[in-house]
Amino acid sequence: MVAGDTNGNIFLYINVGTDSKPKFNKPTLITKWKPTRAKPEAVDWNNDGKIDILFGDEKGNILLMLNKGSKTKPDFTKPAPLKTTNDKDLNAGMRVDITVYDWDNDKKKDLICGDEFANVTFYKNIGTDKEPKFDKAIPMTAKGWPISPKSPSSERINIDGVNGAIYAGRSGDFTLYQSGQKPAKIMLGDKPYTHGKTSCFFSFSDINSDGTSDLLSCDENGNLQLLINESKTGLKFTKSVTVKDGVKNFNIGYKAKPTIIDYNNDGKPDIMCQGNSGEKIRVYLNKGTKTNPVFNGYSEPEFDGYSPINGGYRCRVDIADYNSDGKSDLLYGVTSYNGGANIYVFLAE
Repeated sequence: MVAGDTNGNIFLYINVGTDSKPKFNKPTLITKWKPTRAKPEAVDWNNDGKIDILFGDEKGNILLMLNKGSKTKPDFTKPAPLKTTNDKDLNAGMRVDITVYDWDNDKKKDLICGDEFANVTFYKNIGTDKEPKFDKAIPMTAKGWPISPKSPSSERINIDGVNGAIYAGRSGDFTLYQSGQKPAKIMLGDKPYTHGKTSCFFSFSDINSDGTSDLLSCDENGNLQLLINESKTGLKFTKSVTVKDGVKNFNIGYKAKPTIIDYNNDGKPDIMCQGNSGEKIRVYLNKGTKTNPVFNGYSEPEFDGYSPINGGYRCRVDIADYNSDGKSDLLYGVTSYNGGANIYVFLAE
């Protein structure tokens, strides 16, 4: 077994048991490649009968260590970056994870790569199986849809005659996917809409009570923008509005996702949000009207009279009548550092 860690160490574990009951000896350090997240793949790269090692690093480079030793006593060369046909370093995306596989069945090893942002790409081998060569990345899709959407935020929608899913990209752009149709950018007038140059989190709701679903987006830095939908049979946006908190521009926290709700059951749309890194949950009450929302300051929901609810790491919230008692309860999901994902319910009293 070959394994890499977050410090750039690549270790070899020799199986001293059997194939059906493996037992591994103490690891042997093969190499250390800077402070990086090394993700290795063991493969006979040059078809000489010996196992070589490919690995991806933090920045997305793919590096090769050829085995210049023997089958039983591997001795690897220093890591060298794979090159494209125009002699540039092959970069497959941040924290790339590599699988070597003959994807197109031409009897040559190709590369399938996944990166930190959920891009899945195919690198076709245009050389030989013994001497692989690669040109450019081909995004992998299923019937036009991303294999794994490159988006920190997505919403399934069935509103105003539009049935599909919207993904917010990491460049502040929004893409609509509908079955049987080509992906389409969300437009602001005649140009694709972008909110800043960072990943966005968003929600749809009829925020001005005109019978259409509006888009409320929050960029990575916590700034809110509102697009008013002008069509009841689609998504038509011609202008964006910077949402104000009193006289200031709205800022709801780092990587926060806004949720439109009627928090206090007064018939007016309010905003609930929480940040990405454990910020407390906030509620901005609408102090204006249904058709002209006005916000000025926030409160922090409490439970059982104790401290405000801390959403936790990468918390996402929603409101629902969870126990069907006619009151709005709070649900939130939170990622834990050990890989777990818990959903909590706070019942309204």
